[in-house]
Amino acid sequence: IDDYEVFPKTIDGKEMSWRRSPDNLKETSSEFIIKETVSGISFYKKQRLEEDMKKGKKAKSLFYKPEYSSGNGTDIIKKLFNNRVFDNPKPISLIKDFISIGLNRKDLILDFFSGSATTAHAVMQLNAEDGGNRKYICVQIPEPTPEGSEARKAGYATIPEIAKERIRRAGKKIVEEQKAKAEKEGGLFAEEEKKLDIGFKVFKLDSSNINAWDSDPDNLETALNNSLFNIKEDRSEDDLLYEILIKYGIELTQKINRHTIDGKTVYEMGAGSLIVCLAESLSTAVADGIGKLYKEVSPEGVDANCRVVFKEAGFNGSDEVKTNTLLILKQHGITNVATV
Repeated sequence: IDDYEVFPKTIDGKEMSWRRSPDNLKETSSEFIIKETVSGISFYKKQRLEEDMKKGKKAKSLFYKPEYSSGNGTDIIKKLFNNRVFDNPKPISLIKDFISIGLNRKDLILDFFSGSATTAHAVMQLNAEDGGNRKYICVQIPEPTPEGSEARKAGYATIPEIAKERIRRAGKKIVEEQKAKAEKEGGLFAEEEKKLDIGFKVFKLDSSNINAWDSDPDNLETALNNSLFNIKEDRSEDDLLYEILIKYGIELTQKINRHTIDGKTVYEMGAGSLIVCLAESLSTAVADGIGKLYKEVSPEGVDANCRVVFKEAGFNGSDEVKTNTLLILKQHGITNVATV
C-alpha cells in the first residue's frame, strides 16, 4: 500500500504544514486522544480544564469532558421536573466552565438564547460553589411548546414558562444542598443563605405604558382624552414603575423599597435618589411624607440629588394640590420633580 503525505490547505487552496512532525507527535502522543478515521488519523488534544485554569493557563480550543454531553443536560431537567419537558438542553458543566474561563466572580452573564435557562442554573450553582456574586440576564422569545409534547402535557405552554420554573426549582435545590453541606460541616446555614441570591425578575417586551399623542385631526377627541388619562388602561402600577426606571437609566435589579404615606404607596430606591408615587387622589400630606422619608433614608452628610416622580392624573386636575406639593418638597430640599 502506498503512503500519501497530505498537508492542510487554506480556504484559497494554499498548502500549509502540520504543526507537529511525526517524530514530535510520537514523543507527545500521551497528550492526545487518537481517533482513527477513513482518511488517516485525527488527533484531538485532551482538555485539562481545571488543572490548566488553576495554573493560570489558557483553556484549550477543544473541550473534552464527558460532562459536556447533552444527555447530562437532559438528565438534570428530568430530575428537576420528574419529566423530560425540554429536549437536549445545554449541560451545566459546559456553561460553568465557560463562565469560569472568561469572567470574574462579580460579572454579568448575558444569554440571548436562553432556552430552558441553563445559564441561570449554572450561574446560581457556580455562585454557591465559590461564593461568587455573578448575575445573569436570560433572553428568550415566547416560543410555544409543541402540541402533544411532555412540556405541553405538564402545563408549560411556552419555553419561557419552562425556564422560569427551572430557575425556581434549581434555586430551591441549590439552597437545600447548601443547607445540607453546612449541617454536615457543622456550620451555620443562616450565614450561607445570606450570600446566595437565587431571586430573579421576569420582564416582557412591550410598548410604552403611556399613550402617545395622536396628531390626526379626525381623532382629536380621542387624543385629548388620552392626554388627560395618559396611562394605558391595561397597565399596572408596576408596569409604569419599571418604565420610569428604564427612562432614568436605573438598573432593573435595583432594590425597590415600598412605603405607605397617607394611605398611598410610595416607592423609594437608591437611598432616596429616586422616589415614585403613582397613586390617585394625591394630597399635600403625601408630599410632606415624601420629604421626611427622603431625609430618613438618605445617608447623613450626603447631598443626594433626589428625584420625585408622580402620575399627572394623580392630582385629579387640581393645580392647587400640584403647586402646593412642589412648594412642600422644595422646603424639604427637593426641587427635581416630574410627572408622567
